Amino acid sequence: MGKETSQSGPTQAVIKRLFARSGNCCAFPRCKMPIVHEATIVGEICHIKAARPGGARFDPNQSAQDRHGFDNLILLCANHHTIVDDDPEAYTVARLVKMKAEHEARSVVISDEQASHSAALLIKQTVQSVNQSGGIYGAYG
Repeated sequence: MGKETSQSGPTQAVIKRLFARSGNCCAFPRCKMPIVHEATIVGEICHIKAARPGGARFDPNQSAQDRHGFDNLILLCANHHTIVDDDPEAYTVARLVKMKAEHEARSVVISDEQASHSAALLIKQTVQSVNQSGGIYGAYG
């Protein structure tokens, strides 16, 4: 059985760092879809190793803190989140970690103000899990 803590999702600091390092763009190669468009969250925070048992790439030995930590999260548009989770054999942990690192290396870091604004938008909206990965996105409707 995996290590557990009371942490049930990423902290505001982790979310802010994800947005700052993302350049406000989906991390999937050659995708230019924004994560935040004006006051609307259009992207998703996705777990590289799934948030729950049965999810794509779930690691039962991963602690809750690591599961919701910066290194296990990647920002993707909704389309690429679905593609990645529907094909865990093609989108392995190693491939997603590399995708995230390459994206962050070529992205322009967004301002602290924009990162704070984006993180606040996500946190203020109802948070729910998507698909098996436990990706997080703002509720619509």
